[in-house]
Amino acid sequence: MELSEDLLSKVINEMKSRKQPEIYWDYDDTIDTKSIVKVLEHADEYGSALWYLQDDIWERNMDCIYELEIDFIKDCLETLSDEIEEEFGCNCIDYKKLANELRDNLIDYVSVGLDIKGLLRGTENLRITMYSNMDCMNSFWFESQGGLSYEESYLGAVIDMLELNPLKVKELLEKDGHTVYGEWPDLPLRIPYVDLAKFYDELLNQSCPAVNLTILGQANQYDLLKNGTKGKVIIPKGNRVGFYSSWQGGGSPFDTELLRDFEIDLDGHGETKYDHWGMEVDDPSNAYHLKNCYGTYDDIFSSEITYKTTEDATV
Repeated sequence: MELSEDLLSKVINEMKSRKQPEIYWDYDDTIDTKSIVKVLEHADEYGSALWYLQDDIWERNMDCIYELEIDFIKDCLETLSDEIEEEFGCNCIDYKKLANELRDNLIDYVSVGLDIKGLLRGTENLRITMYSNMDCMNSFWFESQGGLSYEESYLGAVIDMLELNPLKVKELLEKDGHTVYGEWPDLPLRIPYVDLAKFYDELLNQSCPAVNLTILGQANQYDLLKNGTKGKVIIPKGNRVGFYSSWQGGGSPFDTELLRDFEIDLDGHGETKYDHWGMEVDDPSNAYHLKNCYGTYDDIFSSEITYKTTEDATV
């Protein structure tokens, strides 16, 4: 069955005037952390993990999407039932069948929304880790075996990153009987990101040797997949700071908090490509994920980070 050009135009106008159909996600429709991590692996391939997820959901729900398209067309046709029945001289038209027959002519005017944002309403726990060209065993314990140095050491890189005064750190170390050597400059104009005394406790109380400076945070699933683990992020004041090893399953107490917002460029690096920050999801499929090792709740990860520069993705 075909409609006259005039009647087809009226159907199209009706379709344009209506709210487009959308997939409905109920409260049981969620994406778990393991799946989020897997989707993030395709971010570079698709330009955005969000686009990869959209394609994947579209393919998995093609039958549902087709039905939503047909129902939408059918509803629009039924609003013009009098004119359609007059044109065909019949009042027993199967409008769903007619919608199927006209779908190819009308599909350009149907856009099924996937409501990705409604699906990705969960929150993921994050670890933002500082790596360095100086980290062999990258730990206070290891470096202290032969004496501690500010220059060309992981400890020195941490002190600089947290804007601590090297001389004040040296004074605490010497007071506790640690051997120090080399230059430890006095930089009193620095504005520390953490309280020195609390940071020092983190330094001394580590449950395993191979640890990295780690800042904890959270991210909304939608924002995380839209932006990925690159670009500039702002970790809010109050989020926890400590030391952690994701392959040994231990670290420091994480009793230290940021005194001010901390902006990090996940794409940038220092003197070498090894001097950089990395961000990853605290994945429960890894037996040594922080939440499991510490036996704690999600609130240890504190507040959500903010992505600073990445443009929004329209999905």
